[in-house]
Amino acid sequence: MDRILDEFDKKAKEFLDKGRPDRLRNILREYAMCVAYETGEELENPSRFLRMTGIDFENIDNFTEYRVAKSVIRSEIRKKKGDSYFTKLRKKVSDR
Repeated sequence: MDRILDEFDKKAKEFLDKGRPDRLRNILREYAMCVAYETGEELENPSRFLRMTGIDFENIDNFTEYRVAKSVIRSEIRKKKGDSYFTKLRKKVSDR
């Protein structure tokens, strides 16, 4: 399982193992900034963006819930960018 964990997952797992789920918000904030940067976006206010996702950070108490929150963040950033695979494919087909 360790092969598929990225740096954020490793930090989150460590905090969850130590009983510190309160630290997940910071990890997910950093994750959101990195994902946005990878997609060519910049989050002006990462904390506000996280609040807008609707994720209940106070109730994330296991690794699965953390991974779901991470997935929601990635999806919301892609939605904001409008750069999903299917959007690119549609644009490519319509340009022909």
